[in-house]
Amino acid sequence: MLKTIIISEGDPTGIGYEILEKSKNRLDHFARSNLIVLARSQSKITCNAFNEISLDSLFTKPPRKGLFQLTDSFLKSTGERNIILGKPNVFSGAVSYQSLKFAIQIQKRIRGNLITLPLSKEWVIKSGEKNFRGHTEELAKSYKRDTTMMMSGPSMKVIVLTTHIPLVR
Repeated sequence: MLKTIIISEGDPTGIGYEILEKSKNRLDHFARSNLIVLARSQSKITCNAFNEISLDSLFTKPPRKGLFQLTDSFLKSTGERNIILGKPNVFSGAVSYQSLKFAIQIQKRIRGNLITLPLSKEWVIKSGEKNFRGHTEELAKSYKRDTTMMMSGPSMKVIVLTTHIPLVR
């Protein structure tokens, strides 16, 4: 059965691109029969495994399968020069939050599954999103329904009882 998978970039200064690179064989395998789309900023970090597609093409004539990254930037800023691996900052926090929101908008429009790459809650909050608590809570807010976080590995799947409850306030 054909599926669509949308991936949010996460923090472009973090390990998201390393995760994509290490998942390349698996992504290639899934892309043979599924559409996989990466919602990413236009940073100079390359993701060679992904073909390019415009948002307009994705919405009007989506390919049935393949591995794609959007060529349209969801950013209106030129802060891409502030993207340095291992050096998160206010701009990378904003990028990661905008990527999540952009991926959600795409998912609502074309349907499919959503994969969220890691982001720094600290830098998302410092970028101006003072009420941000995490992916799970943002998804609950965006879809107006309860959500559950699940982590999956080769031998087990784990659903946590609580999400992002601070130990100290």
